Amino acid sequence: FRAALARLKIKRKVASNEALLPPENRQQHLALPRYVRVNTLLASAEEAESFEREYDAQQDRDVRDLLVLPSGTELHEHEMVKSGKLVLQDKASCFPAFVLHGEHADAKDKQGDVIDACAAPGNKTSHLAMLLQQQDGDGEDDATPKRRVFAFDRSPKRLELLKRRMQLAGAAARVQAQLQSFLEVPVDDEIYRNVRSILLDPSCSGSGMTNRLDHLLDIASSRDTVLEPDQGAEYEEDTAKRLQSLADFQLEALRKAFSFPQVERVVYSTCSIFQKEDEEVVAAALKSKENVGASRPFVLKPALTSWPRRGLEVAGLSADQAKALVRANGLEDSTNGFFVAYFERTDRADGALVEVNEGTKINTDASSAEIPVPANTTEVEGVGKKRKVLSAAQKENRKRRKREKRKKNSNTNTSKEHEEE
Repeated sequence: FRAALARLKIKRKVASNEALLPPENRQQHLALPRYVRVNTLLASAEEAESFEREYDAQQDRDVRDLLVLPSGTELHEHEMVKSGKLVLQDKASCFPAFVLHGEHADAKDKQGDVIDACAAPGNKTSHLAMLLQQQDGDGEDDATPKRRVFAFDRSPKRLELLKRRMQLAGAAARVQAQLQSFLEVPVDDEIYRNVRSILLDPSCSGSGMTNRLDHLLDIASSRDTVLEPDQGAEYEEDTAKRLQSLADFQLEALRKAFSFPQVERVVYSTCSIFQKEDEEVVAAALKSKENVGASRPFVLKPALTSWPRRGLEVAGLSADQAKALVRANGLEDSTNGFFVAYFERTDRADGALVEVNEGTKINTDASSAEIPVPANTTEVEGVGKKRKVLSAAQKENRKRRKREKRKKNSNTNTSKEHEEE
């Protein structure tokens, strides 16, 4: 890769990696809004509202507890960030946990433990822990065990980073971090008997990340004629091999998630824009012999129905199945490129089909796919004023804050530490 990169820079007569990229990709990371997730494990409603007033932050329309600020807003040294009460997390990165334990209101969504299969560095893990706490409510005590998140990573260094982040986020008591490859986890181990859902966000190409120049260069080079034909073909072949290797691992991990007999719900996500890692992995998992032959196979269910950009119709996926999938385009959706698929077990015999409940509506209006990027406070105010109808996420966020205020007023002796659990 480094040799090919050096040749490109010499041929183009440029000094920086960024200068090699197409103009739209070169500026992509500069245009993204600043997203901040309110960590309700630690932050009170009053603290969140104070921050919103201080920065004129807007509640995101799709993800509960996610705030939107103008691009470039510097918050790394903000006290609420340093104390773990706010988490700097891209919007698309919030999709997997929110789809698994935030979007739905069914009683079954509030049951059982969760596995975060490839957990480090941990933002999605702490998000899961926060959503479980919101579902469990404030009635937890020693007699009622908390639902747990089993977080796996095979790298000791990455696992230590995850543990530190769980401590900072106030999630350590709920998250059980384990140094192990998810592929080696025994599905029949007694400790996992209560696991009902799995979040699988495996290693991927990272091609959707605006700050990953190596993978943006893969895209740029694929439509560039600067490299000599033999060198270009060799580089393209190496890229294809890397993608195939990643896709093989991703499929193996998804089939592993499907193999847990007690698991009812699975979310699969990547920060890739390549269909080989996204739709093709989903299609292969659905049609695997293990799933098709299961008494209760997994099927696709619509995820994040408020989001307009849906999946691609590829071989092995019908139009309805593609509509159940979620895609984010880094150039048009004001977030990093991302992909999400949501599966549930069903009593249907054909596990390759998609189930769409009657009345479920998916927003596929292409005109609404372009989300305005707030460049300054004035523009953010303008966006906020145009949104007269509150989204489901905004309504739920208001309801949660009202419940917190009512609880505080009814029990003024409740300690701050207890409120933040």
